Order: sequence, then C-alpha cells, then structure tokens
Amino acid sequence: DGVELVNRDENGNETEIWPIGASDFDGKIGETAKNILIPFLTEGLLFDKWDNYYKVCYEELSPIMADVVLDENGSPRNSSGISSSSLNSNRTSCNADRRYQAKYGATDYTFYYDWRLSPYDIPYGETVRIVDLLHTYIKNVSKVNGGRKVTLAGNCLGGSYVLAYLEEYGDEGYVKNVFFNSTVGNSTAILTDVFCGDIKVDAKSLQRFADEYIDADADTIAGMIDASPVINEVIVTTLDLFVQLGIVDMLGQTLDDIYQKVYEVLVPMLVIAFYGTMPGYWTIIQPERLNEAINFVFGPEGSEYRTKYAGVIAKIEDYFNQTGNCKEDIIKACQEKGIHFGATAKYGVQMYPFVKSQDQLSDEMADLEHASFGATVAKSVYDVLPDSYIQAAVANGTDKYISPDKQIDASTSLFKDSVWYEKNMPHNAWAYDYKVIEAFAANDNFTVNSDPDLPRFVVRIPGTGEIDPDTGREDAETSRVEKMTEENANVSNWNDTSEDTKTQKPSVVTKLMAFFRWLTAMLKFLVNLTNGNPGSLDNAVNG
Repeated sequence: DGVELVNRDENGNETEIWPIGASDFDGKIGETAKNILIPFLTEGLLFDKWDNYYKVCYEELSPIMADVVLDENGSPRNSSGISSSSLNSNRTSCNADRRYQAKYGATDYTFYYDWRLSPYDIPYGETVRIVDLLHTYIKNVSKVNGGRKVTLAGNCLGGSYVLAYLEEYGDEGYVKNVFFNSTVGNSTAILTDVFCGDIKVDAKSLQRFADEYIDADADTIAGMIDASPVINEVIVTTLDLFVQLGIVDMLGQTLDDIYQKVYEVLVPMLVIAFYGTMPGYWTIIQPERLNEAINFVFGPEGSEYRTKYAGVIAKIEDYFNQTGNCKEDIIKACQEKGIHFGATAKYGVQMYPFVKSQDQLSDEMADLEHASFGATVAKSVYDVLPDSYIQAAVANGTDKYISPDKQIDASTSLFKDSVWYEKNMPHNAWAYDYKVIEAFAANDNFTVNSDPDLPRFVVRIPGTGEIDPDTGREDAETSRVEKMTEENANVSNWNDTSEDTKTQKPSVVTKLMAFFRWLTAMLKFLVNLTNGNPGSLDNAVNG
C-alpha cells in the first residue's frame, strides 16, 4: 500500500489515517452501497430527479478520505504526513554501509515520502522540499558506500518524483542508473480519463474486471463487493418492480443519457473528495490534457471551485512547468551525461472498466504506451499490430523488437533495449521486477540482451502460482514466468473477440447491473488508487 500516513495532535501523538483498513471501510461498504443505490433507482431512474443522488453519493463517500485529503492550498491538515518511523528510516537507512553484502538488494535503501504532495513541496517535519530530501539521502548512500554512484528506482507514482529529482539534480553526478518500475510517472491514461470526465461503461470490460478481481461465483453486486445480502435484495426487487411496471422498456432509450448526466456532476465531486487536492496525483495526468482536467475538476476560470482551489492549481501547474511538460527532454539530457535508463512495463490485465481508455493494454493502472516510455502498441487489447507494420519491421531489421503476441514494437521506446515487458502481470506484483532491478543495478549498461534469464518479453503463466488463503485467488508473484513465445503468448485466452461477443446487444437489465458493477469498480479504484506502492523510492548502489 501507499506509505503509512498519520495525523498528529498538539502533543505529537500519531493516529494512522492511511492505509484505510477493513475496519475503516470494508465493514461499511454494504450500507454505503445501499444508501447510494436507493436514490439512484427510486428517484433518478424513476423520476429523473438526481439532486438527492448526488448529495447522498458525496455524503457517503467523502468521509472515506476526509482525514487524508489536503486543504484548498494543497497542504496537509492536522500536521499529517509520513509516520515518525518512516521519517526516522529516511534519516538512518541512508547511513548503512552494505558493501559487505554479496549484492545490493532492490529495497536495501528506501526513501519514503508523502505521496500526496508535489515533489517541490516541503513535507511535515522538514525544512526543505521532497526533491532536496531525496538528494541528501542519495548523497549519504553514495558516501557511506565508498562514493559509488547509485541506481535510483521509482515504483509506480515514484516515477514522477524521480523525474523531478533528475530535473533538479540530474547533473550532480551521484546517479549512474535510473529505473522506472511499472511507473505511472510518465502519465497514465486511466487517471487522465477520470480527471477529464472520460467515463465509459463497457459490458465486456466490466465482466473481465469482475472475473479477475471480484468473487468469481458472484453474479450480483452483493457477491461482488462481499456486502450484506440486502444490497442484492434492493437491486433484484427494484428491477423486478421496474419490469412489472414496464419502466425497463421506457428506460431503454435514455439510459446512456442518464449515465452521462450522472458522470458530469458526480465524477468531479468524487475526484475532489478523494485525490483532486493532491498535487502528487496530478503529476501523472497527461500533459496535453492538463488544462482540460483542471477545467473539468475545478471548473472554468472565475468559477467558485477554481477560485477556492487556486493554491492547489498553482502547485499542479508549477510541477508541469518544471517537469511534467518536459519529461523526454529531462531523460535525454541525462542520457547525454551517461545515465543509463531502464524500465519494466506490464500488460494483459484489465484496466479499471469505467474509463474511455479501458481497452488499452495495461496492468490495471499503468497503460503500456506510457509505462514503456514510447513503445508502439496495438490500439486495443483486442488488436495486434497491422501485418504491414510487422512486414516493414522485418524489412528494416527491427523485427526483434516485435513481441511474440504482435502487440508491441519496443523499438520506439526512449530506451528501447532496456525495457522489460511482462504479460499477464498485475501492477502490484513486484517479485520479477526486483530481479530485473537488482541485475540492472549490479551491471554496467545492463540491457535485455545481457542475461538470457531476463529477456525482453516474458509472460506470467496463470494457474502456476500459490493460492492466497484469504482471497482464494492466485498470488501472481508466485506464478511461473517464462520467456514469451508465439506458443505461450496467449495462454490467458484474454482476447475473446467472437462474433457473438461483439454483436450481442445487452438488455436494459444487463445495463443496469453493469452500472452497479461500475459503482463497485469506482469504489475499489478510489480506495485502492495508492496500492501501486507510491510513497517509496528504492535506491540500489552499483557494485
């Protein structure tokens, strides 16, 4: 999870506010879902009156993150920030001499930070910015290890902070290698879509999401969210009433319009209630759509929210002026100074199924094109690169960069020979990534050609891992990982593009159930957005 955050009272006593545990949220989800669904069904759908639904949604959902969100200026409330244990770790772990080890581990040196803040913010308990603290940490790690340069690895959101560090201190000479581990720091489509209001419900994506992440035997919202059976009763009895009264037939023509009406009002409210005041999360918005996102979330110039949150917006724009709008230039400048870059990029996992980009290749959170820093990828999960494209690659000798499943051309990445692609690997499975990072840090100019056990394209084989006793699902980190071939590239049978699947027209009841699944997915996404391990940066010293 995202690194632990705490509130502090006037005596310095700490109360954990993140991560949000089962006692804080899971036990209430049934009641929350019921309270949200009732006005949706009985007032919105029935009488086209939505104000109470908006009000209930906000009242039910905003308390979830009330202690975590920042104020109107993007600053922490209640002296909140990373815990004292994380602060102390930052101040002590960088002084540990690990030269006696056989090799440096990927997490031997871990720098913790408040992932809500901009890299250029001063966090609680400190007098300088996060990028300055990271620079001090790196200098200490280098010094205690005999002056060796470090490999700086950013996990997930940590990629944004690595880029900001390179913009500020990339020419200082302390970093030899930089590694982006399943990063969203190069922006990500999913959060950009959410912050821009590009919401879309797709039945196939929702079903695939349910199959992968929610109870496999559940065919109702109650089963999907492990909620009270009362939720199922509300849905079933209400839909039954709608059918008997003929309301379902009347809704058929207007349901899509209702979706859009709900999204345009509800999504900005939820964004602000959860992550909209956090400059750290704005760092992963696609730069070309930043203004669109600001306008959608905060409203146009002169509006109430635009004025109220001017301090947050100023911090967001400051990051993009310094780093966000010039990421490629920063990387190329560092490459010219001899810094070696690498990354892992994952795909073959359903992106959260409520955004326009839901059919892009992704690991659920990070879309492949951005995580790979510019690889050319198939236009959707249902497609492969065109035959003419592959033929051209063969003709010009770059076909070695084409993945066996024909969905990736790695040759267009900013670091084409040092990105490792992992198919069927979810975002939060780090075991294989750490193997790559450790090899990358331990060897000069390590690439996909340096070790036959760490090839450019690999695939996780489903059904080969241990079963988690708590969830009953396979632990992806224990699954077997193999070099990708044409034979094993599609072992998951993920691309179901049969004509029946393509042409089948869902009933209105199915659409309504899909909307409830969308609500579940949105709840899961908003609460688990930091599960990508933001809040820590790993440093491995080159041996």
